[in-house]
Amino acid sequence: MKMIRGILGIILFLAFAMSLPYTATAQEEEVSDDEIISYIMVMDSFEILKAELGAELNELIKSNEILVGSRYVEIKKAYGDDEAMELLDVSEEELEAFETLNEAEEKLKADLTETYKEMIMEEIGGRAYNIIQKKRRSDREFKERYDEIVAQLQESDSSDEESEDLTQPEENESK
Repeated sequence: MKMIRGILGIILFLAFAMSLPYTATAQEEEVSDDEIISYIMVMDSFEILKAELGAELNELIKSNEILVGSRYVEIKKAYGDDEAMELLDVSEEELEAFETLNEAEEKLKADLTETYKEMIMEEIGGRAYNIIQKKRRSDREFKERYDEIVAQLQESDSSDEESEDLTQPEENESK
């Protein structure tokens, strides 16, 4: 749960940081449906990457021979508070294992953040990203347009999956 909050904090920070150089109001700017679709695709890809990061981190913690998951969480909550760490009776070996895992987590988060920024800049661009972010929060008409595009994409994905399911038996029969 703390990891998700940390990732969300990073996302909010990035959104804020990317909006700083942007001076025009979102209502004065327009974005195309293609830009909205690119935004949706980037955000969807980012959600997948976040889930993969969580799974990778969980695997690192599970595979650690010194710290079990619950002990890792206890130490993470107390880390930086000498009194709390002393109450937990954290051994040097546990502390070293925790710090190694914590460094790995920070690296994974930094890599994810960098990938997210690259995806935004390559697929959407900072201008469109900022406009979409702001309009999704403040412009009801835009939000409705955005939701319609999301629904169309989901409908398209569903029909694509159904058509793939229909063609697979024929492919298998011909083999």
